[in-house]
Amino acid sequence: MNELPDSVRPSLNGKAKGKRRTPPRPRTKKAAGHTRLSLCITVSMGCGIPLLSLSLSHLGGALLVSGHAFLGLVALGLCVSVLGVSLAHLAWAIENVTKSSFWPSLALAVAVDLSLVLCELVGVFAADAGVGGLRLGLMLSVTVASQALNTWAFLRSHH
Repeated sequence: MNELPDSVRPSLNGKAKGKRRTPPRPRTKKAAGHTRLSLCITVSMGCGIPLLSLSLSHLGGALLVSGHAFLGLVALGLCVSVLGVSLAHLAWAIENVTKSSFWPSLALAVAVDLSLVLCELVGVFAADAGVGGLRLGLMLSVTVASQALNTWAFLRSHH
């Protein structure tokens, strides 16, 4: 541990200059349990938010296909709302992990988030385009990437 030179350390008010360390307080079971609970909730949210986006996206697409346009648009609107919240976390995590600057990180975060909506719209309006396998693979990979990045952002801000 780096010690400050005497010229910059606060005055000891006539007390001895020896290192005086107070022993750390032992963690109580309640504090340790709170930390574990907080960590579990943090990871659950990091993984759960992309699953919520995926579920709302799929629900919206299914409702649109079945002729319930209003409900489908409401579900897709909620999906975009969740993605909007996730966007800040993704952009920060991409910037933090890759050391990219803000704008490229934000652009990639937008692409990750909105590709989920695009894939669902392709399923609704272009199901006959022959890209079903690619669409499902993209939705899965985007969801997993979003889970990892959201969890990274939550855990890094958690500590």
